[in-house]
Amino acid sequence: MKRQKLQIHRSKFFKSRNLQPPTSIRHTDQSTEQTPIDLISVSEGDITTTTVDVIVVGSSSLFLQLIVFEKGGEVVKAAYENECKKNPELICTPSGQLPCKYIYFIPWLPNVHKTILRQSLVKFVSTAIQKAINDKCQSIAFPAIGCHEYKCSTDFVAETMVLEAHNQLLISKVQMHVLFIIQPQHHNVYDEFCEQIELLKDIELTTQSVQPTTENNIAINIAKGIIKVGKGDLTKQEVDVVVGCSSSEMLLQYIMIEAGQSVKEAYYTEIRNYPNAVVISTAPGNLPCKKIFFISWMPDNDKNTLRQSVIDLVSNAIQNALAHNFTSIAFPAIGCGEYGCSVDVVVKTLVREAKNQLTIRNVPLTISFIIQEDKQNIYDEFCKQVVQLQGISNEFPESWEHSTTNDIRIELKTNNEEYKFVFNKFNTDMKGYYSRIIRIERIQNERWYMQYIAHHADFKKRLHVDTEKLLYHGCPESAAKAISEDCFNRSFAGVNGKYRLRKIKFLTYASRRQYHMFIKIVLTVRFERDTKKPFIDHSYTVSNKNGERFMFLSRVLIGKSTIGNSSMKTRSLGFDSTTDGHNIFVTYHDAQAYAEYLITYK
Repeated sequence: MKRQKLQIHRSKFFKSRNLQPPTSIRHTDQSTEQTPIDLISVSEGDITTTTVDVIVVGSSSLFLQLIVFEKGGEVVKAAYENECKKNPELICTPSGQLPCKYIYFIPWLPNVHKTILRQSLVKFVSTAIQKAINDKCQSIAFPAIGCHEYKCSTDFVAETMVLEAHNQLLISKVQMHVLFIIQPQHHNVYDEFCEQIELLKDIELTTQSVQPTTENNIAINIAKGIIKVGKGDLTKQEVDVVVGCSSSEMLLQYIMIEAGQSVKEAYYTEIRNYPNAVVISTAPGNLPCKKIFFISWMPDNDKNTLRQSVIDLVSNAIQNALAHNFTSIAFPAIGCGEYGCSVDVVVKTLVREAKNQLTIRNVPLTISFIIQEDKQNIYDEFCKQVVQLQGISNEFPESWEHSTTNDIRIELKTNNEEYKFVFNKFNTDMKGYYSRIIRIERIQNERWYMQYIAHHADFKKRLHVDTEKLLYHGCPESAAKAISEDCFNRSFAGVNGKYRLRKIKFLTYASRRQYHMFIKIVLTVRFERDTKKPFIDHSYTVSNKNGERFMFLSRVLIGKSTIGNSSMKTRSLGFDSTTDGHNIFVTYHDAQAYAEYLITYK
C-alpha cells in the first residue's frame, strides 16, 4: 500500500523554512549548533557544479559516472582507474576541474528486491558520510541514485536515503551539511525528497515536545494477563520487549537511532544472514527494555489480508516473547501513520488478537499499545476497542450485509475486497486447474456461525492455540445448497464424496515444493518424485448441466489431529480430526467448520 502523499511544492517547502534553494553550501558558525534535520536539504541542479566538500557518485550509475569523468577531467578518470584496483567498494579521487574537494565513487545494487535495495542504499549513504567525517569534511552532496537510469521507486529511494542521512548525523553528532541534488526536469523526485525531509522535521519537533505521561493510560484484565493502552514514546517503555516493524521504515529507523549503532549493526547482520526471517531479535542497546523484536508485516488495501497480517504480527511477537519467558511487551500502532492503513481495522484487529492470545494462552503477560501523543484519534479508537472487549464474541462479521429476504448466500461484486481476497487465493491455489470463476458468494448463516464461534472459543480454551485453517471442500450443486442452509450435516455426508462416511473432508493447497502430495474432494494432485507431473481428478465436484463446479472456502477447526484412513468412521479417542499428514483433513462435528464462501467455477 502506498502511503498518502503530502503534496509539498518546492516553493512552499523553502518558504516554510525561510530558505532559498541552495546552489552551494556555506559553512555556518560552529558555535550555532543545528539539529540533524536542519542540516539536510534538497536542491535542483547539477551535482558537478555544486560547491561542497564532497560529491558522491554511484559507481553502478554509468551515466553519471561518465559525466563526472568528462567535467572533472582526465585526472579524475585516471585516479578512479588506479584506486579501483585497490578498493572498488570506496574510491576517493581528487576533484579535478569540479568545485568540490573530493569525489567518492561508491557501488550500489540496482534492480533487486526491496530488502536488498534498502540495504544497498543505506550502505551507500552511511559509507559516504562516515568517510566524509574521517576526512573532516563539512558538506556532502548526493544524487538521487536509481530514480532515472534504473527506474527505482522514487519514494522508496528518497525515504531510505534521507532517513539514513538523518540517522548518521544523529549517531555521529557532527555538524555536516547533507545536500541531495535533483536534476531540474525531475520535479516529482524533488518533491519526494522534500516530503521526506518535511516528515522528519515534523517527527523531530513532535519528539522534542513530548514528555512522558501516565495520565491517559487505561488497562483491562484478560484471563491472567493485562491489556494496556497509553500515550508516549515506544522506545522509552520499561517493558521486557519492544516490537518494531521491519517493513515500516520510519519506525525502524527511529528505533535504531534511539537504540544506537550496535542495534543497527546487529539488525542488518541478521537480515543478511536470514533474509526471510519473520522475527529478528536484538539486544536493547540504549533502550530500557530487554529485547527488541523486529517483525515483518505487510500493509494491504484488502481488509482481509490486512487483518491477517496484523494477526500474524501479534501472534509471532507474543509467541517469541513467551519463549523467552518475558512477561511484558509493547506494540506500536502499526500502519496507522506511515502507511495510512484503516485505523478501525488495524486497531480492532490488534486489540482483539491481543485478547485472543491472552485467552488461549492463559499466561501472566502485560500487552501495551503505545500511541504517539499527537495521535488522539488513534488513541481514542484503542480505548473504544478495549472498552468493548467483553462483547466481542457475539458480533457477526462487519462485512455481512442486511438482507430483507433473509438470503443466506450473498453474491459478491467483483470490486468487493472479499471477492478479490477469495479470487486471488483460489487463483493461486488452483492455477491451471480451472478456466474461470463464475461467481463468489458469502454464506451468512447466523445460527451456524454462532455455533462455530462457540466451538472455536472452546477449542482455543482447551488447546491453548488457534487451530483454525482456511480449507477447501468441493461437492455437487445439490450438496452446496444443502450445506449453505444446514451446515456440514453428517446426514448427507455421503452425497458429496466417494466414501459414504459420516465425516467431512477438507483440503488445503499443496505446495509444489513437496514431493508427495494428495488432495481429495475437489481434485487430486500428486507430484511424483521423479517427474513431478500433476494429474487432476474432478470426480468429487460433479458438474451441473451448465458445466459449473462448486467449492467452499471454509474456516475449519483442525484441533488435535492424527493420521487416519478412508475406513475410519470416527476419530480416535483424544483427537479432533484426522489427516493424511499432508493436505487432507477430516472433521467429525457439524460445528467444527463454517463454509464462509461458495465458489462457482468451470
